[in-house]
Amino acid sequence: LDLIKRLKSRSKTKVIIGGAFSNTPKIFDRIADYLIIGRGEEKLLKLLDDFDVIHSQNPTNKINVNSVNFEEYQFPKDYNGNREFPLYTSMGCKFRCLYCSIPQINEHNVWFKDSSIVCKEIEELINKGVTRLRFVDDLFGFDKKRTELLLSRIKKISGLQGIYTQLRIDCANESLLKNMRNSNFSGIYFGIESVNEETLRRIGKPYTKRSIKDILKLSKELGFDITGAFTIGYPWETREE
Repeated sequence: LDLIKRLKSRSKTKVIIGGAFSNTPKIFDRIADYLIIGRGEEKLLKLLDDFDVIHSQNPTNKINVNSVNFEEYQFPKDYNGNREFPLYTSMGCKFRCLYCSIPQINEHNVWFKDSSIVCKEIEELINKGVTRLRFVDDLFGFDKKRTELLLSRIKKISGLQGIYTQLRIDCANESLLKNMRNSNFSGIYFGIESVNEETLRRIGKPYTKRSIKDILKLSKELGFDITGAFTIGYPWETREE
């Protein structure tokens, strides 16, 4: 809020608020010029085309997840000399974790990109020199049948050095992890959040410290690079917890 106020006091710059912050419009609509409610991929483009358009004229949260034009992108190399590219295979999440704004942004919807289109995009990216992919789905792997079909098709594609994605502990199991490893997945970002079982229960993560340990151990044994996300300092937690 202070940053926006300073910016507005020094210039006539238009301020657009989106993402998690747009879920609290009573706070931001007093200082922002525009609020984008829900997913902003298409709404932001429409707003930039015509600044007279306001978000209430585009209330729908439906998006076309199958529409990507890679000709508009550049593919620079990272510090390791790899070309890595972020790719959605789905958007949205069915869970309602206490701390997360994703369900509200998506109005509790989940959109899936057709697996054949995902594979065509991967092949196109490989032809453009991309060597690593980062699946940036809000939640990968919770639809088991769809995930199995997608992995079976990705497994047939050659030319990638690895795929990185995020996964919930309670969506992971031995079969899925082995299937992912055999489909050229090399890294997993786990939303662990806490090892306090009371905290896990209260924030909407219904798994145990033991299940966390088992999944992480199996993932390491299979050769995945592992990253974990943690949140601390909930009101009911003590300093020791």
